[in-house]
Amino acid sequence: MSKEVEEALGKAGFAISDAPPTPDTQVEPQGEVQTQEEAAPVEAQPQAEPETVEQPVNEDTTPEQIDVDAEVLSLLSERLGRNFGSYDDISEALSNKPVEIDERVSAINKFVLETGRSPEDWYKYQSLDPSEMDDMSVMKLQMTADHPSLSSEEVNLLIGRKYKLDEDVHTEDEIRLSKLELKMDAEKAKRQISDLRDSYMAPEVSRDDVGSPIDEEWLNTMKRTTNEFGYLEFELPGTDETFKFGVDDNYRAQLVDRNSKIENYFDDYIGEDGSWDFFKLNAHRALIDNVDSIISSIYNQGLSDGKRGVVQTAANVDASRPDVGTQPDSNTQLSEQLMKALGGGGGMTFNV
Repeated sequence: MSKEVEEALGKAGFAISDAPPTPDTQVEPQGEVQTQEEAAPVEAQPQAEPETVEQPVNEDTTPEQIDVDAEVLSLLSERLGRNFGSYDDISEALSNKPVEIDERVSAINKFVLETGRSPEDWYKYQSLDPSEMDDMSVMKLQMTADHPSLSSEEVNLLIGRKYKLDEDVHTEDEIRLSKLELKMDAEKAKRQISDLRDSYMAPEVSRDDVGSPIDEEWLNTMKRTTNEFGYLEFELPGTDETFKFGVDDNYRAQLVDRNSKIENYFDDYIGEDGSWDFFKLNAHRALIDNVDSIISSIYNQGLSDGKRGVVQTAANVDASRPDVGTQPDSNTQLSEQLMKALGGGGGMTFNV
């Protein structure tokens, strides 16, 4: 290359050298090479494949409609053990309305709540009549009520100590004073017992509250059965025959009327002054309970009277003028006697 060319290239910024070009080589750090050589070979670990996660597919759905009121009512019903169908039911439950109970039960409940005593005490007080109790019994009852923890023996001990009534131990003046004190205390206790008893007395049940068995069905059945009632039939002792006592239409009508007023059944046995005619009541009861025996006795008595009548008739026969056909028939006589005993066919009577 000429000198002029070299100068021109030099001015242009090119370096010109006669040495051959040397290739570029990268030199790695010595420390890293040694580490790789000294490290023990590591066995290759199998790599877990990544789990495939399914992405939710967004669907175009309408949100479910929830009845909040129904859920609330259902939850309250379950928690409180009551069935609430509406919010009005809840309001009614929260109003704490008192439960209506029988007035007689209410009286016992009031007694227990206000006195702190037991229902047994209520029954005890209601069964007592303080006016009929003696002074000592009243005081023992009062002390037992005031001190329920005391036994009967302890109550008797206190009563005996308070009222000196033993004639072998105390003087006459002490006994008289104790009797006076006992009388005064007993009068006060009787008033307290009566007031307590009357304050918690159960109301009497009105007759109107008790269902009467006399209803329309009862009346219809009674009328039908009574209208079919034709006669009473009795067996005659010692025979296969029976005696029938007929009942006419007039008496059946009376039976229907009296049975319709069955609640006045005992009026026939009560006088105008309110007194009971127990003799009449007992006589009618005895007649009803023993009617078969009475009929048997009447029949046997009729047989006896009939035989005696036949003997008397035979003994007084006028032989000069026999009257054939006028001799009384025994069966007719018995029938007449029975009819007379039973009221002559106009209805059974019993004089008392």
